[in-house]
Amino acid sequence: MRIDHSKPGTALHTRFMQACAATNGKGIKLVFNGSYAHNIELLCRYGLDPKRRSTYGDWFAVNASTSASYCRGGQRMLVCAVSQGQLHCRVPR
Repeated sequence: MRIDHSKPGTALHTRFMQACAATNGKGIKLVFNGSYAHNIELLCRYGLDPKRRSTYGDWFAVNASTSASYCRGGQRMLVCAVSQGQLHCRVPR
C-alpha cells in the first residue's frame, strides 16, 4: 500500500512539519488507530480527510492494545505521528 499524499515535499507534509515546529518544544507523539481492514485501506489511500468521515473525529490511543480491539479481528493498524500542539476539538450538538 503506497501513501503518496504525505511524503516529504507534499502540502500535507509541509503543513504537518509547520505544526510540529509551532508546538513550542512539545514535538510529535506516535499513537495508534485501529479499524476494520477495509477502513485502514481507505485511510491509507485518502488520509484522515474530515469530508470523508462518518464520525465526529479521529480516534487515537497511546497504547496499541487499546486500538487492537477496534481492528475487529483484522491484522492492520495505523501508527500515526501527531503534533502535540494546540488541540482542536469539536463537540457534536
